[in-house]
Amino acid sequence: MLSYIIVCSFALGFGFMLSTLEMVHPATTGLSFLVSWRTLAVFLVTSIVMFPLFHLAMFSKQKRVRRVALGVVSVIAMGAFFYPLHFIPREKLPAVLTGLAFAGLAISVIGGFLLLARHFFERDA
Repeated sequence: MLSYIIVCSFALGFGFMLSTLEMVHPATTGLSFLVSWRTLAVFLVTSIVMFPLFHLAMFSKQKRVRRVALGVVSVIAMGAFFYPLHFIPREKLPAVLTGLAFAGLAISVIGGFLLLARHFFERDA
């Protein structure tokens, strides 16, 4: 039961994320949020499409199917992360990309330390 709650929550979370991205529109003062019928449509379609992907990632017996599902989810998540960059003015883009590069480096270092800790604890078990 808990696994199905997790799958549904992830699917709904992705639906909210992509519908929020659909609401963002450029305005003269920066960005504005415009709720329309497309917002609801994006939410419903995304949630419906993401549910089977998360279901496959959680319950598939085949490792290859799980990896493909997680790969598709990762590509969608990365696209959603980088999508707002097209709203940034070109003259500010190098500074933003530098910050993103350093953030990615920091997350990679933290992930490396976590993998090292996992390896250390599994070796002792």
